[in-house]
Amino acid sequence: MDKKQSKKSQKNDEEKMNYNSDDDFNWDSHEDEENGEHNQLLQDFRKNQITAINGQKGLFEKLCKCCKSNQDLNSREEILKQFYIIAFKPNEDEIPPDLKSQNWSEIGFQSKNARTDFRGAGLLGLHCLRYFASVYPAEFAQMRNNTSSNFFIAITSLNITHMIIVYLYMNREEVQDRLKKLRAGRKQLKKFAFLNQKTKSTFFELNSFMLQYVYHLWIKESSEKAKVTRLPPDFQAILDKAKKQGLHHTLSNLENFINNLTLLRIRLNAIIREKFQKEFLSE
Repeated sequence: MDKKQSKKSQKNDEEKMNYNSDDDFNWDSHEDEENGEHNQLLQDFRKNQITAINGQKGLFEKLCKCCKSNQDLNSREEILKQFYIIAFKPNEDEIPPDLKSQNWSEIGFQSKNARTDFRGAGLLGLHCLRYFASVYPAEFAQMRNNTSSNFFIAITSLNITHMIIVYLYMNREEVQDRLKKLRAGRKQLKKFAFLNQKTKSTFFELNSFMLQYVYHLWIKESSEKAKVTRLPPDFQAILDKAKKQGLHHTLSNLENFINNLTLLRIRLNAIIREKFQKEFLSE
């Protein structure tokens, strides 16, 4: 009896030694088929995700770009002439036929031919300048008359226009990596798209808001830096700070009840006054 039990036990031990514990978890003849189905599911999932992302990106691009659908976008010369008249208030016979004038340098263009400065911001940059001078004449005059600040209105506004274009993924050409460091997320894009649906002046208002924000930030930092050096502030650093504190923060926190041009303008102007209250009091 002991010998039988011993042989039986030995047989069981041999079976255990020959047993491959992974066998129970293999699909054997169905393995290739199952793996193929699994890979196909992964591919389908990835494809659906890519399609969804591209669709969302396309939607936002359409919503953002519709702010540039004004009928007069192709009449650059007429818009440039209008801006010249608004900015300098000349008599009819004082308007240069080719719109080339040294007056442009008074408001921050780099040469007497203003057209050469619109490369980065394009025609939208010209629209934004005309809009600011038309809708915010007092603020435009203040910047222009403050000759001691060395603040270049035109170049600053054009830089801001290009910055917002890149921030909202509206650019078509490749841009510098530093401009990609902070761009709109879903929340900011949704807010812009919502406002832009309500009023096509949203981009122009944001540009005007940012121009004032950068101006007051420039004045503030110029005053602080003048205490220790004669060098002007770092313009690019100010632009980056304004993009984060002004543009990004504002689109992240703008209240939902702001749903028309009037409310948007009031709120953005209030943000400027709250942020730079000390500078306003000293003026």
